[in-house]
Amino acid sequence: MLILCASPIRGAYGDHGSLREEEVKAAFVFNFLKFVEWPEDRDGRSVVILCVQATSPLVDALVALDGKEIRGRPLRVEISGRPADLLQCHAVFLGSGVPTERIAAVLEGLRGQPVLTLGDAPGFCVQGGMIGLFKEGNKMRFNINLKEARAVRVKISSKLLQLARHVIE
Repeated sequence: MLILCASPIRGAYGDHGSLREEEVKAAFVFNFLKFVEWPEDRDGRSVVILCVQATSPLVDALVALDGKEIRGRPLRVEISGRPADLLQCHAVFLGSGVPTERIAAVLEGLRGQPVLTLGDAPGFCVQGGMIGLFKEGNKMRFNINLKEARAVRVKISSKLLQLARHVIE
């Protein structure tokens, strides 16, 4: 877990000794995107699009990732409110500040689409999200819902699966 935690933080935010929780979450999201492959029809695009529905300061931390590279392609971070806009995204991050009903509606709207869904709301993976961040003590952890990812042909690296706290198959 040390490699996943240390590497993205330096790469995304410089080598700071004390990071805010939002910056750590954004660094995790950045790394998750490096360990995911989308179906060829979506993966062939020139940019990787991360759409965000969250509250500040998490939005600011995720927007700071805009322009970083994901496997040789620039990352474009978009703040998106309309469900129809989310269909163009490679990944959608739904923050814990988003109402539970809204998260459920977005996940339902993306069902069957090759869009990686990420979030930090409690029980995110149980609700149908693919990667759910959570805090355990003073450490950031994550669960993976591999069943949902496989259903839409989104491939999550075995390296990432090994680091997950729980994997739903």
